[in-house]
Parts: sequence; structure tokens; C-alpha cells
Amino acid sequence: MLASALLAALLTPTADAPKNPFEFADGDRVVFLGGTLIEREQKYGYWELALTILNKDKNVSFRNLGWSGDTVWCESRGSFGGQPEGFKNTVALVKELKPTVIVICYGHVESFDGKGGVKKFTEGLEKLIDAVSVTKARVVLMTPTPFENVKPITDADAKNANLKLYAAAMKEVAEKRKLEVFDLLARMEKYDAKDFSENGFHLHDRGYAVSGILLIDPRDIPPGADFFYGMFTVPQDGIEYRNKVVAKNELFFHRWRPQNLTYLTGFRKHEQGQNAKEIVQFDPLVEKAEKEISELRKKVK
Repeated sequence: MLASALLAALLTPTADAPKNPFEFADGDRVVFLGGTLIEREQKYGYWELALTILNKDKNVSFRNLGWSGDTVWCESRGSFGGQPEGFKNTVALVKELKPTVIVICYGHVESFDGKGGVKKFTEGLEKLIDAVSVTKARVVLMTPTPFENVKPITDADAKNANLKLYAAAMKEVAEKRKLEVFDLLARMEKYDAKDFSENGFHLHDRGYAVSGILLIDPRDIPPGADFFYGMFTVPQDGIEYRNKVVAKNELFFHRWRPQNLTYLTGFRKHEQGQNAKEIVQFDPLVEKAEKEISELRKKVK
């Protein structure tokens, strides 16, 4: 039942629907780059499902490079080399994936620095865009989702006021660089839907389902939480597709973030480095899963 009313609305588009920022070409490879919001989406798959429905006549593949707690400086990815290593490794991985579209979504963590941190955030965002732009991929910026007054968050209004400063900075960067931007923060606040998160910050199943629809359908759908519960069910082929997406995402996660990396490629590789050869063995598994997804894509109605 999650967001299924909006799925039904999406499948009957109206003439007044505005231009959507996500206009993919056949064969596009989309890389999602960001913090916790991006990383956790791989466990739900609703965004990829929604984008597939919108582009079901095209073969578009997705790679999730989210990392919990990360910032535009790639601090969470530094391992033993700190932030510089994290930034370097992130850019190298993005280049390796050969994306044609890069969706960058940061700002949640950085917003805790308040107004005083906006300038530093902007500089970091621009540096990241410059670094990944060597791929010649089309860069799309996405603002983060709003905070909710769900424990332990008790001051969501104040936190969202700061978050809007960072979202505004992202839009200024997008305007200056002529990039497309999707203001997910404003979209979710506009509809005033509640019960998006499990703790006021991390979206749960329903949160990702609803945000996935808002991600692609910018029409003026009536506001209110009750509307989002809907009275329809997601078609069985859509459920099957989402399950395949989640399975593919897990395989890719193990490919680019294998456990015991310190032993496989790090300073203790002299102990178990021989097992590093198993990392690339995930590649054919990911490719197989993607072929299955492509076949299912043709059946999603």
C-alpha cells in the first residue's frame, strides 16, 4: 500500500505535468553519491523502481555509492588515510563506474554547523563537482529530506531552518553551473506528510516509498498524510522488480565495500591479502542481476 496511490497517478500523466529533471537516455549509468539518505535507499529500492517506471522504455542502470554520515568532503570514507584518502578514493571509484549521470545529495550532516558552515559546505560541494565532472557525466544536485519531530529529534523546525540554508546554497551552485537540481526538501515539506522517518532523520520503508514518487512526479498532488497511504497496491511485477533491485544493490555493496578491507587491501593484507581476488568475483553476479532487472523492467506497467 505504500505510496501506491501516487504510483497510480504517475501512470496516468497529465498534460500540465512540468518538465522533470530526470530525463534519462537509453543506456544511462546513474551513480547516487551522498550520505546516509543515499546509502539506506539501496535497502529499499523505491527510488530506482520509481525512476524505472518513469523510464520503462529505456535501459538505465544504477549504482549506489552512499556512505552513512558522509559529507561533501568524503570524511566518512577516509579509513586510515583520513579525509584526503576518502575524497581520493571516492573520485576514483566514480570514475571507474563510468557514469553518464551523477546524482549528488549532501547537506544533512553539514547543516548541524548552522549558518556559519554554509560557505565551507559550498566550497566543498563545488570541489566535489569539479572532481567528478572529469567523467563528463551530467551532474544533478538533490537536496536532503527534512527532519521530523520524532525522538530523539525534538527541534525539527530549527534544524530544518538550517537545512534550508544548505539547500539554498546547493541551488545557487546549480544555477551558477547550469546544473539541474531537485529540491526534495521543499517537495516533502510542501505536502506536509508525516511519519516519514523512524527517528526524525532516517527514512523508513514508507518514507522512501513516498519520497520516491515525489522524486519523479512534481505535480500538485493534494497535501496531507492520509492521502499518501492510498487505497491501491503496488502491482506484483513492481514488487518483484524492487526485490531484484535490492538484491543487486547488496551484491554491488559487497563489491565496493567488502568486509575486512584492512586485511584484503590495507596494511594487514600480508595476512589475508590473497583473498582480495574474491572481490572482483562479485562483478559477474552484479551483471547477472542487472540482466534480470532489465527483463523485469519491460514488464513493469
